[in-house]
Amino acid sequence: VIADNENFSIGEIRDIFREKLCIDKLIFVPVEPGDATGHIDGMVRFTGRNTLVMSEYPAKYGEEREFSGKLEALLRKELGNDVNIIRVPCDMDPEDDSKIPGAAGNYINFLILGDKILLPQYGTDGDAKAFWALKEGLPLFNIIPVGLKDINLLAKKGGVLNCISTVLH
Repeated sequence: VIADNENFSIGEIRDIFREKLCIDKLIFVPVEPGDATGHIDGMVRFTGRNTLVMSEYPAKYGEEREFSGKLEALLRKELGNDVNIIRVPCDMDPEDDSKIPGAAGNYINFLILGDKILLPQYGTDGDAKAFWALKEGLPLFNIIPVGLKDINLLAKKGGVLNCISTVLH
């Protein structure tokens, strides 16, 4: 939003959002390292008023893991200690040097339908880890693993279930 509106100050952008969307709080999330899309739904998502789900990179991805830790600190500062943050393992390869890196291994790009979460499955060890992280962290949701035949092909295009849901509406 900020990069696409260079003619406006951050304060002006904030005021426009407040006026047009009638919101009290707006948090600008920094761009994730290596992100080519500007989409936040693979990094952090609200699943309720005070509940967020965040991707958790493994230690071997130091830059992304450090960014994620700083983002969590920013969100806790902005939202207060009442926010519940659930970390879900992210099995993506941030080293992917495609123009738009693939989303295979991104589990928080799930689709929420009422009290159901359709959780993408990629046929890896990360599938079970992500399932149990959500099952334990979001007990009021019915977590439904979705291992579509072509889900990995979809993920190679940079999106998964949440991304394609706007097309389905």
